[in-house]
Amino acid sequence: MIIEAVHLLSLPGLLLVIGLEIWLLKKKKKLEEVYHYEETITNISVGIGERVSHILLAGVFFGIYDWIYYNLSPYHFPLDWWVWVGGFFLTDFLWYWYHRLGHEVNILWSAHVVHHSSTDYNFTVAARITVFQHVIRLMFWSVLPFVGFPPEMVFTYLVILGTYQFFMHTQLYNGFGKFLNYFLVTPSFHRVHHASNEVYLDKNYGGVLIIWDRLLGTFHEETEQPKYGITEPIKSNSFLWVHFHYFLHILTQIKDRITSPNYWKIILLNKPGAYQEEQKEEHKKEFRKTWIKQIEGNIKHNKTLKYYINVQLLISLTLVALLFSLEWSYLNKFLISSNIIVTLIHCGSILEKKKWCVKLEYVRLVLIILTVGYWVNTPLYWISASQILLITLYFYKDFKEFFYSNVYGSTNYGKA
Repeated sequence: MIIEAVHLLSLPGLLLVIGLEIWLLKKKKKLEEVYHYEETITNISVGIGERVSHILLAGVFFGIYDWIYYNLSPYHFPLDWWVWVGGFFLTDFLWYWYHRLGHEVNILWSAHVVHHSSTDYNFTVAARITVFQHVIRLMFWSVLPFVGFPPEMVFTYLVILGTYQFFMHTQLYNGFGKFLNYFLVTPSFHRVHHASNEVYLDKNYGGVLIIWDRLLGTFHEETEQPKYGITEPIKSNSFLWVHFHYFLHILTQIKDRITSPNYWKIILLNKPGAYQEEQKEEHKKEFRKTWIKQIEGNIKHNKTLKYYINVQLLISLTLVALLFSLEWSYLNKFLISSNIIVTLIHCGSILEKKKWCVKLEYVRLVLIILTVGYWVNTPLYWISASQILLITLYFYKDFKEFFYSNVYGSTNYGKA
């Protein structure tokens, strides 16, 4: 299938570009300013998670576009050059509004905030996208097949937009010259969009074209050094927390504050952070009391820990490539995808020294046994696998101490 082929070929290409960026930054002696280990691992983990979910859902999304085109569209455009040009402008305009509303509507921001929560700005940040964002995009892009653009054309536009946006997430270059900078989004303009400086908030939403921002009053030049991330940093590298922290903020706002039957609608559709100042501190206290259990502080990551996490992510990337390239059953894809997602959660828990990260190792072991068993499925395998599982459970305490002593350099982990 063409979709799978494009995504399979994109993986080594993206890794090559990220490697080139790292090499150039190292050559300019700016690598340590732009790349930080924990943020890079989190960005890549979220990106892998998004690719896995895309493997499972891409066919569904494409099927929805196909159904809308053949059942609801009153007119089908011919594949002429003027249709391609007009469709591109319409797609980019939809991107502008999808992006803008993602910042201005609370429930939409709960998905898009994941992309903005990194305090770094480099090519790996472009991968920091959640499946929730894809579901939201589906609503906007459905306009295209509805008005008469074939699903294949829609997919082509989205590949162009996604590829272009990827190359905007860098500090290596600023723009393309005065003339083109007037029409196109540049890395400089997109850096403004990702900055949490007050002067830069809610600016530069364009995908490829910056003309929509210029026309609709949301354009801003890069006039001061950007500070990347969100206005209230999440201070976490947990795969789960990065994805769900803002959903929990919304739940906390709703909890015990229902003053009218429509209050929950107001919260969901409000602009992010649009509650009264006296409620803000109250909300922060309630949020911390309800959801934040971890001990805050600087966590030092030794070489063993980094090596362990790097190997896990490398295996996960390899499995993603295999998922794209091989014709496997849906159950097989689901089992492998489950292994990848649990591994990503596990890497985040290791970065934050969670006590339950060792227990998650056992969950991973069970998933690996089930996945391999799906292929092998012989009595001898299941007997051997069961014995291995029982032995590791029996020596759980020893394994836990071995794990913390080797990965963290100490058995005094002390994290929730």
